[in-house]
Amino acid sequence: MKKLIVPFVVLSSAAYGAANQKEAFHVDFVGASANTNTIFINTVESSALTSCSDNKSFRLPIDHVLAKIVVNMGMAAKTTGMRVEFIFDPTQCLSGGTEIGVVKLVD
Repeated sequence: MKKLIVPFVVLSSAAYGAANQKEAFHVDFVGASANTNTIFINTVESSALTSCSDNKSFRLPIDHVLAKIVVNMGMAAKTTGMRVEFIFDPTQCLSGGTEIGVVKLVD
């Protein structure tokens, strides 16, 4: 799994530049939407750093190469009680939620 996360970090860091913010959350639920064509991880806590209208939703396009991996990480966090840590640009919104730049599991 580490081999799959490393390219995500490398690809995303170029797209998200210096405006990156980092926060960790407990997972409330994980899902996918045909209406918005996104996958999402909704969190228990609200993000204090995002400017997006839904400060508990973190999203990726459903056809993103890493969408399945992100969903699996969200489900793992929900099942184990671990938190997900997101790195994101607080101004990059996707269907009301914050667009995920980087995600990892943390204690």
